[in-house]
Amino acid sequence: MAEIFEDTSTAPTMLGLGISLQIITVGLVGVRIKARLQMGKQLQVHDWAILFAELFSLPQLIFIVDAILNGYGRHAPFVPLPNITKALHSVFIAQVIWYWSATLVKVSVVCLILSLRRTSRAWLNFCYTAIVILLSALAMITATQFLACRPLSVYWDPMVGENVVCWPKEALLSMVVGFSVIQALADVVFSFIPLTFLLHLKQPLRQKIIISILMSLGLMASGTAIARTVIGVQSGGDMFRRNADITLLALLDLHVGIIAATLPTLKVFFEGVLVKLVEGTKSEKTEEDVRTAFCEMGLLDMSHYPGKLGKGQKSVEGDIGLVKIRSER
Repeated sequence: MAEIFEDTSTAPTMLGLGISLQIITVGLVGVRIKARLQMGKQLQVHDWAILFAELFSLPQLIFIVDAILNGYGRHAPFVPLPNITKALHSVFIAQVIWYWSATLVKVSVVCLILSLRRTSRAWLNFCYTAIVILLSALAMITATQFLACRPLSVYWDPMVGENVVCWPKEALLSMVVGFSVIQALADVVFSFIPLTFLLHLKQPLRQKIIISILMSLGLMASGTAIARTVIGVQSGGDMFRRNADITLLALLDLHVGIIAATLPTLKVFFEGVLVKLVEGTKSEKTEEDVRTAFCEMGLLDMSHYPGKLGKGQKSVEGDIGLVKIRSER
């Protein structure tokens, strides 16, 4: 008995979420790059990786929008066959771009952590091994995408005919699941790694808040990777609509990852914005007063504002550059 579908669509959610997150991540990455250049610092490997991840995400969104315009997100019975072909073609290209963007986000996180902590040969080997695994998985999934089936148009043209030759289904499934598992594990591992060298220190409130946010974002990204894999291995039903659900989760995974990878590098920027906002609402307090008050609460790092310590205050630099404000006696 044929399954009966209603003519509903996930396109509005996919489009709204995709464009909103794209605007947010473009802004964050742009501020990150601008801040580093204004400080006179050269862009490091982690900066270039996240920059290219963001640049790749732009054409990815364009191809997804094109697919949506051709009915992507609706159930297949309500979409003309030529439109399905066009939509799946755009999705195929977007998927390849996503592989590269998502991997570059993970590589950026590893390189950022590596630049903050070079304490032992074992730690260096761990980080370099993680990068090799991520890039190897990217190479294999990209090769699978282009070599697994002939003709290549079988991915988007349901009328390609009978002369289709593909790798065994088990091999294809193993490649896709393996890549997703590596992505999910990377999110989990890199979410908890900061705990290994931060929580044993006495941290100010701002550091605890940052760690909590980054861990939650990383775990959210891994959760979307797991959900995407579960949906992808299911059989039966409307594959056209199910692919749209996978694309929606992929967009969320990518942009949450970019946000999590970028926030730690924008501490000084957000501290400045916080001070300006409070200063604007409380005109009786000077900028120096506001900064000193936030430092005493552990919300600001006064090392970034030399010469602006409040009366009776001095800065003491502790482990890994964390600054504590103490009263002079």
